[in-house]
Amino acid sequence: MVQKADRASDRRHIRRALTIEEVGNLLHATTLRPIAEWGRGKIEIPKSKRKGRQTWKYESITQQNLDICYERGLSKLKQPNIKKLERLGLERALFYLMAVSTGLRHKELRSLTLGQLFLDAKPAPYFELYANQSKSGKESRLPLRADVVEKIKQHLEHRHKQGYKTLLFDNPPGIRVFDADCQSAGISKNDARGRVVDIHALRTTFGTHLAVAGVHPRVAQAAMRHSRIELTTNFYTDPALLDVNGAVNALPPYDSSVAF
Repeated sequence: MVQKADRASDRRHIRRALTIEEVGNLLHATTLRPIAEWGRGKIEIPKSKRKGRQTWKYESITQQNLDICYERGLSKLKQPNIKKLERLGLERALFYLMAVSTGLRHKELRSLTLGQLFLDAKPAPYFELYANQSKSGKESRLPLRADVVEKIKQHLEHRHKQGYKTLLFDNPPGIRVFDADCQSAGISKNDARGRVVDIHALRTTFGTHLAVAGVHPRVAQAAMRHSRIELTTNFYTDPALLDVNGAVNALPPYDSSVAF
């Protein structure tokens, strides 16, 4: 009889959380990359790596050449196309911002409609997630931060379709787009410990920063919509970002009068 694998000791795909700085870099790079794609330079392919008659290819966008490619793209494009690509970048950045500030999964975000948003609700804005959208099969009502609400409203100003069943995102990013956005932000796919950054790592980022902010694990569990608290603390909290040193030094002096 084959024993069931222990997930805690046999994790083949360990995700890491993004730091605050990395999230900022990702959002910035994402807004610029659609235009920067049009400003990429050409590089020669070494003869040993050529396939067929192709002798050159477009350079990849990195954190080092992002701004240069962006400026080139602006000089090549006409104003209507610039506006269109700017909105594409801003929509993609909003997708990532909502992922790291709500913990929604990629599929859940893709399916979110305007009718599920209650941006002017009192005392606080929120959105509803239907049972058929959620991995757990349960309905949820989740809060929205004020800055995220403002970004959503800005996004909707440029939308022609405003129906109840209209999807919030026209062009939600897929895996390849996310990887390219990370590259342009200087975020490596894998780190020295073999942990990976993929689009689902944005949910890990949400859970980790709840812990960093000192949110009680039971509250974090509710925010993550987990059935077991172990999922929140063991699988969606990156210990590398936890301030263990600060926590230890925050303990009170127990007996400073005793000399050792």
